[in-house]
Amino acid sequence: MLEFKIYHDFNNADVKDYCQNMEEKTLLNASYEWVKTWWEVFSDKDELGENKKLYLVCGYRNNEICAVISLYTYEKRILKCIKNRSINIVTILTICGDAWGATFEGYIGDLSADEITELMNYIRGNIAYDWLYFSHIPGNSLLINSLKNKFFLSACPTALLNEYGDYDDYVKRNYSKKLRQNLRTANNNAKKNGYIITYDTVGFIDVDFEKLKTISISKLKSGKHSIYLDDDKERFVKILIKHIPGNAVVIKINDVPVAYRLNFFVGTNKYCFDASFDRDYNKYDVGIQSLDASIRESFENRRLIHCEGTGIDTYKLKFIKTVVPIFVLIEAGNTIKGKITLFMKMRRMRDRKSVV
Repeated sequence: MLEFKIYHDFNNADVKDYCQNMEEKTLLNASYEWVKTWWEVFSDKDELGENKKLYLVCGYRNNEICAVISLYTYEKRILKCIKNRSINIVTILTICGDAWGATFEGYIGDLSADEITELMNYIRGNIAYDWLYFSHIPGNSLLINSLKNKFFLSACPTALLNEYGDYDDYVKRNYSKKLRQNLRTANNNAKKNGYIITYDTVGFIDVDFEKLKTISISKLKSGKHSIYLDDDKERFVKILIKHIPGNAVVIKINDVPVAYRLNFFVGTNKYCFDASFDRDYNKYDVGIQSLDASIRESFENRRLIHCEGTGIDTYKLKFIKTVVPIFVLIEAGNTIKGKITLFMKMRRMRDRKSVV
């Protein structure tokens, strides 16, 4: 049997020491620096929920800390047509930072299925909420079997690189003949027009962030959104690149950066967090060139896992044939309001045919 304690401060010695010692054994979005930074940047943003309260739930085995899950509650207005505040507002329990999830285990630690059940039972009995809503939970997580409802959200294209001899073996077994031809054609067309396409790997300490931001804003030409147009999100990224190792794989045309992939490292795992390309060079396929270069770089630096982040975009699946499904886990708290309002929300989710 585990024992549990709840803390409310990331600087608590038990939480900080344990999480930092486990950094290389967890997933990116559950890491200490990720959740701590998310809380520091976004906890006072009412658009992400009002009246947030932090709960760092720690499990202890034989008086030694063995797990941490970073949670918070917030209030959300769900029924605008009802004036009664007690019905209008629900308190939601969620994982700190999971709105930015990739594959998101949610907790740090090596727990058995029975211990996960103990953890969740403790949370249910010691934190007040109307809904529990965990997002971006990978399909192989033990959390899935400890919660009542799961809904398919998306997937993360993820390659297990230790299954291949080297980059050339990976290309042979995963790239279609058409994809290989498209990459060659793009380079040949560039040469005909006097351009030389190269790629460079830049550590975070040397990243020209303003140049990457300029390339990212080029997304607007395709009707997409750049995270760097939001001051808080930009600050979040700038803090993270100071505390979590990683790099930018940059595609250049005649030494001018035209595409990038911003990657974080956790141990031997590599996670692509953000990517973009200059739409003025779209005819040279610089976007897919950057993904190819990033996979090559993963082999060169002996990464064992290469994850392209949430989203099963068609272009990603041309390069990576395996995905990790991710789910929303959801259940009502011990309140009548929670049971009634969550039933209504789940019915809408099923109507969208996202239930599995």
